[in-house]
Amino acid sequence: MKYKGYLIYTTIARIASDAIVLYLCFLMSFWLRFYSGVASAPLGIPAIGNYVEAFFIAALLLLFVFKSYGLYNEKKLHRFSNEFFLIIKAMTLGIIVLMALTFFHRGYSYSRAVVGISWLVGIAGLTISRYMVGGFEQWMCRFRHEQKRVLILGTGDTAVNLLHNLRMSPRWGYDVIGFLSKTETSQKDIEGIPIFGDLSRLSEVLEKKNPDEVVLAISGLSHDVMVKLIAECEQRIVLFKLVPDLFEIITSKVDVFDIDGIPLLGIKDLPLEYAWNRFVKRIFDIAGVAAGFILSSPLFIILPVWIKFTSDGPVFYRQARCGEDGKTFILYKFRTMYKDAEKHSGPVWAKEEDPRCTGIGKWLRKLYLDELPQLINVLRGDMSLVGPRPERPNFVEQFKDDIPRYMSRHFVKSGMTGWAQVNGLRGNTPLKDRIKYDMYYIENWSIWFDIKIIFMTIFMKKTLPEK
Repeated sequence: MKYKGYLIYTTIARIASDAIVLYLCFLMSFWLRFYSGVASAPLGIPAIGNYVEAFFIAALLLLFVFKSYGLYNEKKLHRFSNEFFLIIKAMTLGIIVLMALTFFHRGYSYSRAVVGISWLVGIAGLTISRYMVGGFEQWMCRFRHEQKRVLILGTGDTAVNLLHNLRMSPRWGYDVIGFLSKTETSQKDIEGIPIFGDLSRLSEVLEKKNPDEVVLAISGLSHDVMVKLIAECEQRIVLFKLVPDLFEIITSKVDVFDIDGIPLLGIKDLPLEYAWNRFVKRIFDIAGVAAGFILSSPLFIILPVWIKFTSDGPVFYRQARCGEDGKTFILYKFRTMYKDAEKHSGPVWAKEEDPRCTGIGKWLRKLYLDELPQLINVLRGDMSLVGPRPERPNFVEQFKDDIPRYMSRHFVKSGMTGWAQVNGLRGNTPLKDRIKYDMYYIENWSIWFDIKIIFMTIFMKKTLPEK
């Protein structure tokens, strides 16, 4: 989904714009206090140097306060009026903390008047900048056609209210493409948006209309029907959410997505659905790629020469794989098999002591050095350092209908290594077991979990080679 990338960029843009505005507001507060003539300075005008450094730290602290209030959480969408009050609350708490710090800081006496003025100037500056950034995001979303396409299941009051909330705040980037009714109906549309039929046509509509998200706004469906709806969405890598009854009990394992007061329940709380977490993971990937290229640079010089002079064929092996959202990308490896090894057999699973391997190929697979070129895939954004291993498209087509939750592993980027692999599930091992480990990783991701898997990868015992 292009919308995922859009969320990352907009979140980064909001953080950057807030940081710049806060810093400028602090500078303006300093000017208002000491240079505007509004108030006298009986002790003289202090040097701005100490303030410049302190303003940077203060702006950074306030960004963390804003994060704690959900101002960078794309799962809590607010109308601009509600966002304004959140800014006031966050600025108030942040200024109180800063006032306390100036009181306890004994190395230099900062003007508390500057901090106090920053509260009012900051609220005004952030309100204006957030309004402008929101308008720009809305324009970019429409200009680049990256609106999140939503299919609503239901045609009752709940579905109509959800439509109204999404329409009232177009900067959220949602585009309702249609509805499916609970049962057959003669009604053709709701406020100009088509009704494609009843729930029995969900599979057909998903195939033809390709929505990014399906929201269930119908209550009272049986367990079997719910499971079927969820399975059809997961099979096509479409996010599924539902609008619960107003007083429905919400457990800690349910993912809550708020549309200005209308709660939507997601089936799983996936950490990497948050733009902040994806941003942190991407920074970690880039840092890891840089370290990987530096440490393995001698191998990138020696191995290509060795491969080229010991067998015919290219140095790198390029292969189509399915990654995030089921999109196909080209995966890079050092070639380990003889040229045209699958010309007659077609795609087959790899196995230990694979007769198709060259002499150096067996050694590369044994030490997993054949996978080093995938650092290029990580740098390009096709893959991550850690994640479910990507499969070949023909195997994906083969397994997606037979193995429950198989397609759910494509909600995140594929990885060079993963939780399943460091637990010995590589190559020709039971897919059902690998899926369990992949889903555990997806549902319990943290940056420390990634670090743990990377260390386990480096020091793990030999297992079967990757296909």
